Amino acid sequence: MYLTIPELKNPETRDVFNKNLVSYLEELDFSSDEISQVNDHRYVKLIADGMKYRALQKRKPQLKQKVAGATPVLKGGVVTSKETKNARAKTDKMTRFKKTGSIEDATDILKGLFE
Repeated sequence: MYLTIPELKNPETRDVFNKNLVSYLEELDFSSDEISQVNDHRYVKLIADGMKYRALQKRKPQLKQKVAGATPVLKGGVVTSKETKNARAKTDKMTRFKKTGSIEDATDILKGLFE
């Protein structure tokens, strides 16, 4: 059981863990007789997971406030301007026209000139 619940290794943390376990089960309306019958390590592990989950849920509003003030994550790389994108599109159209020689590619180039 020490491998699955590391709090039980140290006597000081074990006492705190046991008190928290009993208070958690009492919050869930378990009687003292039912609490004293918990002796299987699987049940103790399940209760410990429930205690940790409840602790995380209590901290959730605080974390949302903390994250709300954080700066947004930016993507890496260089931002290309509209002019650069348009120039690249024109050169791509021209190279495609040189490869294919099709009328459709030529009309795409001419449309780009008049837009």
